Amino acid sequence: MLAYYNTLYVPTKKLRAHPCAAKVAYGLLMCFSIIGGVCGLVLYTHLQRKKAGSKMNHTPTSTLKIKDLTLIGIFLVIYYIIIGIASMTAVFCAMAANSVAVSLACFALAPLSCGVITGPLVILLMTKIQKPWGFFIFGIIPSFLLAFTGHTFIVPLVGIVFVAAAEAILRAGHYASFRAMLAACSVFNIWTTLPLVAVFFSEKMQTSMIKKMGTDLFSHVFTVPHIALIMVVALIAGALGALLGHAMLKKHFEKAGIA
Repeated sequence: MLAYYNTLYVPTKKLRAHPCAAKVAYGLLMCFSIIGGVCGLVLYTHLQRKKAGSKMNHTPTSTLKIKDLTLIGIFLVIYYIIIGIASMTAVFCAMAANSVAVSLACFALAPLSCGVITGPLVILLMTKIQKPWGFFIFGIIPSFLLAFTGHTFIVPLVGIVFVAAAEAILRAGHYASFRAMLAACSVFNIWTTLPLVAVFFSEKMQTSMIKKMGTDLFSHVFTVPHIALIMVVALIAGALGALLGHAMLKKHFEKAGIA
């Protein structure tokens, strides 16, 4: 079965002869796509901050305190429970599907539901903890929890990139810009797709997925274009969740002086 899998994603005869080269090629493709998107969002936020000029003159200088860490812990527990229920429900439905379209839609539903449902929670945390490294601490822990509960360490290692990018975007907006929060939420939510990306690099996960989905369905669903599409869905879902949170928590934004 694994011998057959080595030929599933190889686009040329040359790569078919070198399965490891194929995995490296696809890994580089995914990494460059991710880095390009993140850099674009960071650059956009930086330009918007410069354009806003004097409107963003608040620079946080205080450090995190015990009460801040306690609040982060409370939000983290709620966030992890929500993404656990939402993502596992979607993944189970995807593996039980009988068609490529339905399975792909269910896999995409995982980051979509995570982004939209947790958006208000994440955006509320950003208004409560307007201090350096607060969001980074909140964002980095879930991916490590996944690694410690069975996923590969590719998830936290790549997840750090998205969390660091989100923190950088918030810092560029001085933790007081909704545009920065919107971009940060979008970038941060992409990490929820990393368990799917990790399948490309783990033979153990590949074998498990093939047993549950069947070789034909697995080979048609887990392709680079499909996973890239799901990552775009995650990016959009993060933005939708942030907008929903902004609408629900308008008074909190006004009180915190966030424009």
